[in-house]
Amino acid sequence: MKQYCPICQNEVPRFARYPRYICHPCGARITDEEGRSVYYVNTSAGGGCQGYYQDDQSPYNQRECYVGSTRCIASEARFGGIVIQVPKPTALDAPVSNRSDRRETGSSGQNR
Repeated sequence: MKQYCPICQNEVPRFARYPRYICHPCGARITDEEGRSVYYVNTSAGGGCQGYYQDDQSPYNQRECYVGSTRCIASEARFGGIVIQVPKPTALDAPVSNRSDRRETGSSGQNR
């Protein structure tokens, strides 16, 4: 079974534990929500996960990061290192107009 980067669709080594991890080229493009480049490292030999801004190495204290407009989450990998994944989409992530449960109701609560 093959696995692909969820952002660029390039083939990546298969890791069942991390089914939505991003490839290294996409990982090199991660930013904060404002577009400022960030990177993550382990905080000690025992693990941990800490982000830093590329430009001045000041701490970036969020696990959430972006590749373009795609939201990602950085975390400590099981045996060390950092893994960045695209979260699994939920129904709440879908645009309102695409949700199958969306109905217009009047003040009486009945469907129109």
